[in-house]
Amino acid sequence: MSGKGFWIKLIGGLWTLVIVAVLFASFFPVLGQRQLEAEGDYCCENLDLILQAKILLAEDLNVFSEQSPGTIKRDVSPADLAPYLERLAPGRELNCPSGGTYKIRPLVDRNGEVVIPVCDFEAKDNDSDGNSNASEGLHIHRPSHLRDTDTGLYYRDPQLNFCE
Repeated sequence: MSGKGFWIKLIGGLWTLVIVAVLFASFFPVLGQRQLEAEGDYCCENLDLILQAKILLAEDLNVFSEQSPGTIKRDVSPADLAPYLERLAPGRELNCPSGGTYKIRPLVDRNGEVVIPVCDFEAKDNDSDGNSNASEGLHIHRPSHLRDTDTGLYYRDPQLNFCE
């Protein structure tokens, strides 16, 4: 192989590497965004399971048949919900994959409604776009939120109690 042919192949190979690197770099943010969304979706599913477990616990305690729900604002621990969660989702890891902490909160509010659990990661802005995870529908109990038809952003349903 002549010296000139070697240099042409080397430069062509380097250009190929540069093009591949540029393409990879352009797709990397998309892959990172998908990972953030997948973690947020998993957290949303966990919050839904926790709420379902709270509803089952409230049913077993006959909370909905009580005359005075104001006296039933019982604190709920993970141990209280463990049997229900194991039945609803056997073997599922019920931790926020992004490192958030779940706040289970009281079983019911003063009106006898089951209180929605939250993840403290809902207030963060993982993708640095100026919108919180909650407004993007991540790390929240989605059925307890409404979605703005103009912006597509989520907000808490004012009819539901988050006890805050």
